Amino acid sequence: MRADRKAFKAGYRVAFGSPHFGSRFINPVAPDAKINSVFGVRRVFNGKLQSRHMGLDLDGTTGTPIYAANDGVVRMAHDGFAAGNTVLVSHGAGLFTGYFHLSKFAVKKGQRVKKGQLVGLMGKTGRVTGPHLHFSAKLGEVTIDPEALLSFDFFPDEAQVAGLEASE
Repeated sequence: MRADRKAFKAGYRVAFGSPHFGSRFINPVAPDAKINSVFGVRRVFNGKLQSRHMGLDLDGTTGTPIYAANDGVVRMAHDGFAAGNTVLVSHGAGLFTGYFHLSKFAVKKGQRVKKGQLVGLMGKTGRVTGPHLHFSAKLGEVTIDPEALLSFDFFPDEAQVAGLEASE
C-alpha cells in the first residue's frame, strides 16, 4: 500500500503549462459504453457507509480495448493493490485521466499517447468484483467528474464562437 501511495503521488505530480490536447475528450471504452457506477455516490461495504466513488465505472468484458481519452504523456503504468493495473495520463495544464483495473498495459511510463490510442485492456485486477474500467479525472489536486470532462468543449468550433460574438 505504501508503494502504491508513492507511485500515485509521483504520477499525479501536477504539471501545469500548455495542454497537450487540442480537441474534446472521448469515452475510453466506446461512445455508448454502459455506466455501472457514477461519480460521487457513497459506497457501502459490509453494511457500512464508506467513501465516495471518485470515478466512472464503465462496463465491458476482460480484454475490451481501452483508449486514451485525449493526447498526453503516460505518467504511470503501475500494478496497485486496490487499483490493479493502472495507467495515468497527463494531458498538460494540470489535467490527468486514470484508467484502472486493466488486464494488460499497452503503454509505458514516459510514452506520448494520442487520443484514441490503445492504453490497455479492460480487466478485473485489484479489489473488484468483475471486469470494468474505473475511469477517473483530476484537475490539479481536485478529482473531477469524468462525465463532465467528456462533455466539456475546450475548443468550440468557429461557428459557435461566431454565434456567440454575434449575440453580444
